Amino acid sequence: MRDLRVVTTPGHTAGHVSFLAGDGTLLVGDLVGSHDGHVERAPAPFTSDAVVAEQSIHKIVSLDARRFLFAHGPEVSEPQQQILALLGR
Repeated sequence: MRDLRVVTTPGHTAGHVSFLAGDGTLLVGDLVGSHDGHVERAPAPFTSDAVVAEQSIHKIVSLDARRFLFAHGPEVSEPQQQILALLGR
């Protein structure tokens, strides 16, 4: 991956970042994860600032990535739509 953009996505931790590759793959890290084929917010005990995390989730959806890779859980189908549903949009 030669084209890699660092995207600040605080909330899980103050310095959390995600990485957007030139092919549209977003390495989300711990901001959100997947479980049983669905995207989920990080558990509250492991989120340093829930309000900022929610802002970061809005931010990643605006990147219009094609694939989302999570630190916790496998890829899911239609990740963009799942995150929009998670946000109630």
